[in-house]
Amino acid sequence: MKFKLICKYFLLFMIYSSVPLISQAQYSLLELCKESDDIIVAEITQIKSSYNNSNGRITTKISLKIDERIKSNYLKNIQEFELVYPGGEYGDIIQIIPGAPRFKKGEKTILFLKRNNIAQKKFLYVFGLSEGKFNIINDGNGNEYILRDSGNDNLIISTLMKKEIILMNSVERVSKKDFINLIKSLL
Repeated sequence: MKFKLICKYFLLFMIYSSVPLISQAQYSLLELCKESDDIIVAEITQIKSSYNNSNGRITTKISLKIDERIKSNYLKNIQEFELVYPGGEYGDIIQIIPGAPRFKKGEKTILFLKRNNIAQKKFLYVFGLSEGKFNIINDGNGNEYILRDSGNDNLIISTLMKKEIILMNSVERVSKKDFINLIKSLL
């Protein structure tokens, strides 16, 4: 009996130890640029969450207005669209998905989007979770800067030709114009 129990727990340990914990892969800016189907500058116009009583899950729908297209495959002629993702806030209930980007109404952001082609449900999602979202902030003097959305991750910005590596964490900022030009140079 003890032997069977030990074997059972050993088998469970082997299964779960081979499955990586929920974590973010760390993508370089080059990888974000190459892997994304669309890269846009957008403003969050509306956030609406819903709660499913049967499974206890929250789903959040984010409405976005596109200000600029940096790379465009699926959003060429679209001015507004919606992203749907699991988690969010509904009343007093908050469900947080580790690594998922967070949105605020009125926020301006640069998003690296990828199309999901699973079955008949085709939709865009933020590629790399919060790694694919950059916040645009205004310093009050009309200057716009980019800040990382994710809290403690470093973004590795590397260019193949110059072999430069720049680390950009959540506190450092880059001008919006320079950042968009850098993205365009990597496409």
